[in-house]
Amino acid sequence: MEEPANETVLPEALFHAIAYLLPGLNQVAQECEISIGEWIIMWHLRQAGVRNDAGQFVVLRQDLTSLLELRGFGGANVVRLLNSLQDKGLVRRVSLTTEERDQLFMPSDSGNRQSVVLQVTGDQKIEEFKKRLTTHLSTWRSEESVLNKKAVESARGLWLQFAEWFFRGDIRHSV
Repeated sequence: MEEPANETVLPEALFHAIAYLLPGLNQVAQECEISIGEWIIMWHLRQAGVRNDAGQFVVLRQDLTSLLELRGFGGANVVRLLNSLQDKGLVRRVSLTTEERDQLFMPSDSGNRQSVVLQVTGDQKIEEFKKRLTTHLSTWRSEESVLNKKAVESARGLWLQFAEWFFRGDIRHSV
């Protein structure tokens, strides 16, 4: 089958790096007692959120769902993950007053006042994940074969390009 002329062909090194890194990400998440999906939601809350008076990141629930759907999450999966995060005390669902909503976000007649707040414990969990991942990456790299090291290193530029592409849909710019 012939490839379309405008389709980007990704190098094999990228797939090798993904296969190498994903199990490690899952391991770190398990050590932090969260799932990868839960970490992704908290990360998006931190990145897309607006700080409230208490310094916590807040996102309107509908906007968070829209952003996560752009990232491939289904609505039912978002609900399940938010339930789990709330049960763990990492996020909190809050119904904002109209005044709070207008103060934090652009004034609107939509009536959308349901929000999700990243709790201090959620922010700490993100930092724990980052610290553990940093530690693990240095260990993994020293223990990995030359082939894996080269694959990860050669994919570095692609990871950065991917991250830029992925986050162009940042909630602050797309909603």
